[in-house]
Amino acid sequence: MHDLPLWLYTWTMSRVLVAFALAYFIFVSCSPAPPVQTADGLRRILQLATAEMLCHEVVYRHDESRWFFLTYGVRETLFSIDLKVQAGFDLSGGWRLVPDPEHQTLRVFLPPPRVLLIDAVDTSIREYFSAGEPLGYLRLRALLKDRTRELEKKAVEQGILDQAQAKAQIFVEGFFKNLGWSRVQVEFKT
Repeated sequence: MHDLPLWLYTWTMSRVLVAFALAYFIFVSCSPAPPVQTADGLRRILQLATAEMLCHEVVYRHDESRWFFLTYGVRETLFSIDLKVQAGFDLSGGWRLVPDPEHQTLRVFLPPPRVLLIDAVDTSIREYFSAGEPLGYLRLRALLKDRTRELEKKAVEQGILDQAQAKAQIFVEGFFKNLGWSRVQVEFKT
């Protein structure tokens, strides 16, 4: 039947079968899905973050414990932390696809961009000095709460929403053009 030793033949055939199985799974997983099925899958995504800023904040805290006019405790802390601001689209509020198969045109309506997340990068906390009671997680969180409001305003002033909108337009156009649409128009609700 064959001139190869049995062990070499089985080894070679097992490798050939593995190669065919991998090729099949790669082919099946890389074939484009129909636009309707893709749109239904995208509707399940709740947020699409398209822009991100990293801000470095330095925070100083000075607290004095008083009893009437007597100061009996002073707490001071100076630390720095990196905060990540993400902007994009909350798709849970609704978005639409309007296909025009005759002209191979697809219109995509997205909600307006907004700040989705402001989060501290825990590994970036650096305490420069601390006098008195140590800074715990709850105090840190309270200190950063006011900073996050200021940081959101600052990020909006620096154009994070415009950046999110521009990147979303590039992403959505490229995504649907890869699915076979020749023209994709992206419109943002106001």
